Amino acid sequence: MMDLPYGSYKIKVGDSNIEGKGLFATADIKPGEVIAPARIGDKRTIAGRYTNHAQRPNATVVRNGHKGIDLVALRQIGGCLGGHDGE
Repeated sequence: MMDLPYGSYKIKVGDSNIEGKGLFATADIKPGEVIAPARIGDKRTIAGRYTNHAQRPNATVVRNGHKGIDLVALRQIGGCLGGHDGE
């Protein structure tokens, strides 16, 4: 696993009700917005490592033109609110 490249990301890793750890939105994320790189070359980032499965997914992975894979929002994703983790 590798660190995310320098940038501003609206995500954090936290305890998941689904299983173990998961990726959570810290701010609202718009449909089509790149959440973070999930894979760069042959290495995963935290976005690739801690993305959990869901019956109604809010994100998908998409190949980018730089030999990597991005995690992209499928719909509006709610961020942290009132001290509670986002989606």
